[in-house]
Amino acid sequence: VLVFKAASYDAVQSLRKNAETGAEILHGHAGDPFSPDAMRAFFDLLYWRSQDGQVDGLDKHRILASCEEAKTSLDFPFASIAAAMRFIDDSMVPVIVPVEDGGEVSPLIERLRFIDRPDGIARALQRYVVGVPQRVRGELLAMGLAEVIRPDAFGDQFVVLRNPDLYKPDIGLDWRNPTFVAAERMIVG
Repeated sequence: VLVFKAASYDAVQSLRKNAETGAEILHGHAGDPFSPDAMRAFFDLLYWRSQDGQVDGLDKHRILASCEEAKTSLDFPFASIAAAMRFIDDSMVPVIVPVEDGGEVSPLIERLRFIDRPDGIARALQRYVVGVPQRVRGELLAMGLAEVIRPDAFGDQFVVLRNPDLYKPDIGLDWRNPTFVAAERMIVG
């Protein structure tokens, strides 16, 4: 197990307590971090840190209560349990990054503007899709740095990044400076 802390990125807020607990348990169980003792210690400490050990701190969506209520009828609310069990509340949404790869991505995006069913194109574009937090995609759209292709026909399924300089092959999509433009693109000839 390798634990690292990136200099410029913090843990996702909703997972910070879990990450801190995991790092602490890892120190005491470095020899076998997946042993039953290590797992028990992790969940005991996490439980203790969550609202001073109150069950509601760990079950704020009352999943256990809904299962208890449904146990006699066996009519469990699986859909609502699945929605409540999301471990990361920061939902990620797709953005298409039109990085030229032999010139094949631009024609695919252009075809989206004129077709009725995007089935084959959606599949072909998958390798150009990155997930970003919903808030970030909203900001990119608001600043005109991304565009929704035919929202009347496809909703927000196809959001395309308009500033390709935000994508770096070594680290991926970097939205920290959304107005960044590479110097070579600024040369007018």
